[in-house]
Amino acid sequence: MSVLDMPSILRRSDSRVPRNPPPLASMLEIRCNETHNSSMAHPRRNPMARFLPHASPVALTLLLVALLAAPVTAAELPSTVSKGATLVEVFSSAAFHEGPTWDPATGKLYFTAFFGGEKPNQQIIRLDAPGKGTVWLDKSEGVNGTWLSLDGRLLGAQAYGHRLISYSFGPKGPADAKTLAINTKWHQPNDVCQAPNGNIYFTDPDFANQKTSKVYLLKSDGKATVIIDDTPVPNGLITSNDGKVLYVGDSHRKMWRS
Repeated sequence: MSVLDMPSILRRSDSRVPRNPPPLASMLEIRCNETHNSSMAHPRRNPMARFLPHASPVALTLLLVALLAAPVTAAELPSTVSKGATLVEVFSSAAFHEGPTWDPATGKLYFTAFFGGEKPNQQIIRLDAPGKGTVWLDKSEGVNGTWLSLDGRLLGAQAYGHRLISYSFGPKGPADAKTLAINTKWHQPNDVCQAPNGNIYFTDPDFANQKTSKVYLLKSDGKATVIIDDTPVPNGLITSNDGKVLYVGDSHRKMWRS
């Protein structure tokens, strides 16, 4: 498998399930038509505060999984990766990388970057070639998780803008941006995915108190409905291929649930 053939692996492994989860990270399986009641609160906190360095930045690496012929040992890759796979470093910077999404129309990989230090910033980076990344969107207001929508746009969960946003792919940046939903009472939308029927799901974790986190369903009418309110820190999420089951990773409970 070539580098250009890797997007299907990435789209099933990054923001759709917890990215680089801690050991025994919790997974919560729910049926997509279940709903729960909730109440709102809105403390503010940098969603990357647990990871970003306080003084000097530490380089973190974006890795792609390529199904290549070269054999690897069990110590090199998790046991869940397909036999014969190897890790290939394609980009490294002083940022915390999140939310990779492949755009088949442009043949490019897009991912988010959080920079700490004295001048924190958030960007969306486009990988043009191994080792070559272009700032596709600067000052993204904390876009974290991303997803390729059914209509070929880039969905983003915007932590600091407290909204779900949709970008069209332009050569030098977004050709346009559309706000799909916004609520200043949301903590910091973290991750997003879209089901085959067009429903959009996103997490809104309460990192500060771990008491008022939510998972939302956003339908085409623009109304966001709470479907989970009893998970301390919902993070990555993905639907099953048929869209009937939603899987949510809980960064607080160090266990697997299904």
